[in-house]
Amino acid sequence: MSTIIRRVALLALVGALLLPAAPPVAAAETTAMAEAERQVVALLNQQRAEVGLLPLRVDVRLRTIARARATDMAEKGYFAHQQPDGRWAWDLMTEAGITWFGTGEILAANSSGELSESASSAAQQWRDSSSHYAIVTSRDYNYLGVGLAEDATGRKIWATIFLKGPDRTGAWAKLTTPGLSAATSTTRKATIGWTGADVRLQVLTSGLRDLQLQYRYGGSTTWRTILAATTSTSIVQTLTVGRVYEFRVRARDRAGNYGAWSAPITIVP
Repeated sequence: MSTIIRRVALLALVGALLLPAAPPVAAAETTAMAEAERQVVALLNQQRAEVGLLPLRVDVRLRTIARARATDMAEKGYFAHQQPDGRWAWDLMTEAGITWFGTGEILAANSSGELSESASSAAQQWRDSSSHYAIVTSRDYNYLGVGLAEDATGRKIWATIFLKGPDRTGAWAKLTTPGLSAATSTTRKATIGWTGADVRLQVLTSGLRDLQLQYRYGGSTTWRTILAATTSTSIVQTLTVGRVYEFRVRARDRAGNYGAWSAPITIVP
């Protein structure tokens, strides 16, 4: 188990540990391995929650690099932050076009039989090491990626990469209960309201920018935009009695990240 942390113009290396080489083996991604990776993410974020920190969000780009790091170690029989080709995790990040202001990597290896047991063991190893735990509970990161590989001897190799980088997480939005009032004998006034906010990160949360509102008629698959970019929280629409309407909303943060569309609400005036 070893750890490395790097920020711009700062590099600190703590105890790089080399383990006996194992015969090369390809570590194919499986559903079980992906679930074990998610387990480690949850365990690491639990450790952060215990000291009052926000959870780190999974960055799929970091996960891809972490998996590649773990696989490289499993196939080539080494256990270190620097690859045999001389590259470090941040070199791979830069090559992948990832913008980063700070990064760290922690490694663990164990021979636990079950993947879930191996995941728990890796998280506990990091928890019991002050240098690793300092990275896990750092206030300087907002994203992470966990990768797992297994070598020919059955040893599980874990790599987790941490990142301080631009906000990549979309804002959230949801519709509130609509209000209806009579307008004419054939129409109703519907007040459509919503709420939303940016997902808070440990650092560099960009903040809410605006929201987008759409509707469609019942039975239609075509959504129509009512408001493309609004900072208001409600709108009044005139609806035809007896016709079915669906509405949905989504939010965008100041970094340009859209969140998912809200669950639609149905209104039948």
